[in-house]
Amino acid sequence: MEVWHSRNALRRYLKVDIEDALFSLSATLKLTRELKSSDPRDAVYGILGTAMNPEVIKVDYSKTLREVLVETAHCLIFDPDDVTHPLTILYQADHPGKPKQPEIPSWVPRWHEPEQCHGMYSSNGNHNAGGALNYDLKKLQGTSYRDKLRVRGYILDIISTKSDFSCPTSEEEKGFFGVLLALPSLMYPPGSPYITGESALEVYAQTSTLGGNFHFAHYGSMLGSFLGEAAQQGLNDNRIEGMLLQYWGIFEHWAQNVDEFDELVRDEALDWAAEFMSSVHTAFRNRHAFRTNKGYLGVGPSSFLLGDQVCVLFGSRVPFVLREMEDNMFSFIGSCYVHGIMHGETLEDGCKMSRDFILR
Repeated sequence: MEVWHSRNALRRYLKVDIEDALFSLSATLKLTRELKSSDPRDAVYGILGTAMNPEVIKVDYSKTLREVLVETAHCLIFDPDDVTHPLTILYQADHPGKPKQPEIPSWVPRWHEPEQCHGMYSSNGNHNAGGALNYDLKKLQGTSYRDKLRVRGYILDIISTKSDFSCPTSEEEKGFFGVLLALPSLMYPPGSPYITGESALEVYAQTSTLGGNFHFAHYGSMLGSFLGEAAQQGLNDNRIEGMLLQYWGIFEHWAQNVDEFDELVRDEALDWAAEFMSSVHTAFRNRHAFRTNKGYLGVGPSSFLLGDQVCVLFGSRVPFVLREMEDNMFSFIGSCYVHGIMHGETLEDGCKMSRDFILR
């Protein structure tokens, strides 16, 4: 693939003048991930001419796909755009299902495959779970782990419960109702505060949108009542679905029939509901909610299992789900949202129990 072809493909894909819109290598890889090429190595090589820093990778078709992807991952991590949070790029390696090329290391982004989850960090750029990098990443890596990644962080907790629901479909309404039904089964007992001291409704609003800054202050009484009743009755009772639909119907009726002098309130409520529904569906695309032993509520890639570990890695804005293997190394499962830790709330205590992880 020649540079001229890739520049024109990117220009048409992004609908911008490529001369005025050059991106970093990591940004270009993310923007072009949906594009196809006859040679999967061209997912990297084919876009080098459009990036601001193409010289970091040398085109060499004698290398295998595995070698190209590993080399690219090393470049993005050890010569990053964001020097304080270089491990954030790992969210691009999320694997909600079984990887198509299991021989590729689990922590390496597969740029030749379409993104199967909406980027966890893309949902809210304010996340800072792992804080700034506080050690020499290159020195820790050394030369012994070419196909592996050695990083430092701490184990937050163990996943103990997994919801049944994910959103593989593009039907937003179906996905929205499914999440509303799934999350209450993981919530702490009614009347008990969350680890952070927040109400169930606030935790629900933030977790269901991956920290998307949705608050139910004005429109949440309906959903608050639903959460309380759902938690008390249990999700095996068919009345839950009918109750949810009833609550949603009340909201829609109210929004459509408010006094004409409150037209702005009505429009705001409907816009809020539509945006919230869309955000919930995007957040749960190929993801499931979970609860940990300590009571943290989170959302992670569909492939996680009970017993997997939620870990915070220094130098990453988002936490990750890791699976410990028999050789004491870890398989990378994917990034996750965990309510109550996304802004570094557990860093001070976590630093006291930090350890190294070798990802393979």
